[in-house]
Amino acid sequence: MTVPNRPVSDASRARATEDSAVALVLNGFPGSEVVDSLEPNDDDVVLEAFYPRDAPPWREHDDECLPRGALPAGAPESRRWPEALMRARLTGAGTFVFVDTESSQPIHGRGDQVLHASGEATFIVAVSGAGKSTYGQNFALRRTGLIAPTEFVGLPVRELPEGEAVLYVAADRPRQIQRSLRRMVTEPQLQRIDKRIKVWRGPLPFLLNREPLLLLEFILALEERASVVLRDVVLDSLKDVALEIAKDEGGSAVAQSINNVVAEGREVLVLHHERKPPSGAKRVPADLSDVYGSTFLTACAGNVVYLHGPSGAHIVQLRHLKQSADEVGPLSLVHDHDTGEISVLTKPDLLELVRKAPIGVTVKEAARYLWPEEDEPSPNTVEKARRQLRKLVDGGLITEIAARDGFAGASRWVAVAGRFEGLE
Repeated sequence: MTVPNRPVSDASRARATEDSAVALVLNGFPGSEVVDSLEPNDDDVVLEAFYPRDAPPWREHDDECLPRGALPAGAPESRRWPEALMRARLTGAGTFVFVDTESSQPIHGRGDQVLHASGEATFIVAVSGAGKSTYGQNFALRRTGLIAPTEFVGLPVRELPEGEAVLYVAADRPRQIQRSLRRMVTEPQLQRIDKRIKVWRGPLPFLLNREPLLLLEFILALEERASVVLRDVVLDSLKDVALEIAKDEGGSAVAQSINNVVAEGREVLVLHHERKPPSGAKRVPADLSDVYGSTFLTACAGNVVYLHGPSGAHIVQLRHLKQSADEVGPLSLVHDHDTGEISVLTKPDLLELVRKAPIGVTVKEAARYLWPEEDEPSPNTVEKARRQLRKLVDGGLITEIAARDGFAGASRWVAVAGRFEGLE
């Protein structure tokens, strides 16, 4: 594995120590500390810390993807492809169609109900604060057997075998990702978490749209350093590892980068953002045009899942915008912001919704749950939801906690036997 030997300032070099490089690669959650003086956006520092200064140079031309080390000494100008690449990618059509049965088993799904197909990337799309990272972390923890049961949003997640791990690229606000993960695990799990999930803290030391073939090379280098097969890659989030993705050139390059990783037998989960609609336009996601960026981005995905709801919402709608098999949902998901747990409400049952919500629901959340086709509940549906909530109050099943000084926001309805922490 060879990488660019980019110039680094003396000041930056002084801050890049061997320990910081190891911490960047092997940092696990919770409790593992990273050298705080190393800025996650300082790409040159990360490169210098991670790679030796005497790394062989890359070819000078951007269109040549292999390092000089891939060519034997004295080789002619024509390219010599590595034997390992030829063995991994070239196969007979009969074997391709009939023998590779592993690829027919979903990573996340059951039968034809599939949210993540083997050998196909999945995109999770939402506004900031609607649960993308929580979704990705739940998936990674179940994929590695760190959370039981492995069923997630109503469908099983296939567990990775021992000796394989997930690479979580915490590019978008890594400290926030750290706090989010800490909700879901316990300190006695530290060693097992370190073994099964590797975290890259901060943006990658390159941009996918500018060096699309480098992602796979980078993953292989991390595998060698961490001495583990990084079978899954979670990119959190796409906007922090690629630029110009609204242009077809940028979108196509990112798709090429992801496809190259998938072709090498890796699974990729991409966390991404929605396309902001024009002011006043209806916001309920209907198709892939609601995903930000070039159409080439989602063209590389087998499944695109949209978590529809406002930032900070306790209840969101899962909408399956692109499917590798049958459509899943729509589903109503309840986020427990204290534990990171995501549960499914199987049918519109307002009492079940209130009981599952740790701090209850507002009337708008109830309206959004009962009438998910409306992005912003109308005054009419809000009043209908309020009447249904008050019927449950009259039946002694729930109670209303009115908004008041010291309790920001609207009134909330909670189950009579529910939790009241933070509300009184």
